Amino acid sequence: MRRKTNYLIVDSKTTVKQIEDAFKEFTTREDIAIVLISQYVANMIRFLVDSYNRACSSNSGNSFQGPSL
Repeated sequence: MRRKTNYLIVDSKTTVKQIEDAFKEFTTREDIAIVLISQYVANMIRFLVDSYNRACSSNSGNSFQGPSL
């Protein structure tokens, strides 16, 4: 059985649809904890990134807070 990749390399030939599909897949997979995305690419799918942030914020209520100083 072949494993799915856990990355997408974006270049000038990558379509916005491919980026959207990869973002949706990566944010729903249980074996991926962090999605690293450049600001430039995030701006291309801003509506998805924003809606994902809202969904995460409203679901848990336990947002990460760093140590108190």
